[in-house]
Amino acid sequence: MKLRQILSAGLIIVLSLSLIACSQSKSNTPSKKEDKQTGTSKVEVKPEKALLGEWEVVVASKDQTQYSSGYVLGDNFVFEFKEDKTVSVSDGVNKEDTLDDIKWDLTGETLTLTTSDGDKRTGSFDGKVITLYDLVGVGDKYSLVKKGAEEETILACFSESAKKIYGKWEASQGSKRGDVALADAELKDAFILEYTLQGTTKIKYFGQDLGELPTSVSDKKISILQTDSYYILGELTDDNTLTVDVVDADTYTPDTFICKKVK
Repeated sequence: MKLRQILSAGLIIVLSLSLIACSQSKSNTPSKKEDKQTGTSKVEVKPEKALLGEWEVVVASKDQTQYSSGYVLGDNFVFEFKEDKTVSVSDGVNKEDTLDDIKWDLTGETLTLTTSDGDKRTGSFDGKVITLYDLVGVGDKYSLVKKGAEEETILACFSESAKKIYGKWEASQGSKRGDVALADAELKDAFILEYTLQGTTKIKYFGQDLGELPTSVSDKKISILQTDSYYILGELTDDNTLTVDVVDADTYTPDTFICKKVK
């Protein structure tokens, strides 16, 4: 599907019209600021300069629930902020299929995006993370980081529950069909869950690689949003284990795993 067609549908068109705020001054020229403690000077990157470049959506959220960005927007969308005060939006794959009729303007801490039709949106920018607010009027929020951003920067966009769940988990206990306990030998590689920096979840289930799946996290609960054969729900407990139910979509019988974080 062509990018412009995607962006013209519902959420995406509003996102492409949206804008982003910046947190400091207007100058593009780096300046030197003296460190009073050391007496040395360091180069400061002005907000407009820091804003230039390619940005990726890493988190989408609404009503305290965090979603993997690809589930909401589709994968690989890139926002490029340019020195000529334009923003181009592409799918990160086909550079020829690009929406580039958006202008940006920085006033104080507010950056405004304006389309050729005169539509405007605003957001915020803290020097490392762009946040887009209420793009479709339902309390939605999106966090963007520069391509190649460090783990620490991306995790700063995560909810507290998502930060705790982030990482790799392996089953230490388990039962099939809700009541048949798994022996230690059966537990080896029975269930592995990895919640990634993309807000997606990689799952291996009794030797099956279920792939990298769109995910939501809310109040210590994790839900896998798209699988063909299973419903997968988990909850972080007070003793820092993750209890996960894998429910067969045909029989509705669950396999339950108690998982410990391994990295």
